[in-house]
Amino acid sequence: MPAALKQRFQTGFTLLELMVVVTIIALMATTVMLTMPDGKADSKKISTQKAQLAAVLRSLAQSSMLKQQWQGLYFEDQSYQSMIFSNSHWQLTPKTEAKQIPAEIPFLLLIDNQIIETGKATPEQQADILINPQIIISPIGLFNSFELRFGDEQLAEDSLSDPYAIL
Repeated sequence: MPAALKQRFQTGFTLLELMVVVTIIALMATTVMLTMPDGKADSKKISTQKAQLAAVLRSLAQSSMLKQQWQGLYFEDQSYQSMIFSNSHWQLTPKTEAKQIPAEIPFLLLIDNQIIETGKATPEQQADILINPQIIISPIGLFNSFELRFGDEQLAEDSLSDPYAIL
């Protein structure tokens, strides 16, 4: 059989054909990845929530110093509410409502470097125990040792531990 006929019957793909197919697949994969929603919390939402909580804590510290009264912040599920120490026990601050942390912003609360569960207590648990705030502010404006970490990655820049620190 002549050499010219052997070349005509060779099977397989050329390098150029393979490169074109790989390029098309890469473009399609990029398009799909860019159009899919991201499951992570938006960094802008996290920084906004962090700033709001820092403002609440600064406000509570100032109020605590003005009134010379212990105050605190109680976390439950994805919400938080201010508390005051009055008549030898903690109680929710009158005329205030719980503020929500958006569900897409996960957070972790650490007190003295230990993780604190902030899940919702059952009615039986609420009847059996007194509700105490996790973050406590003294009448001179000092806080107990706490750290709030926002987001899934739990990066150091996404945490709040001193409301007077630069945001």
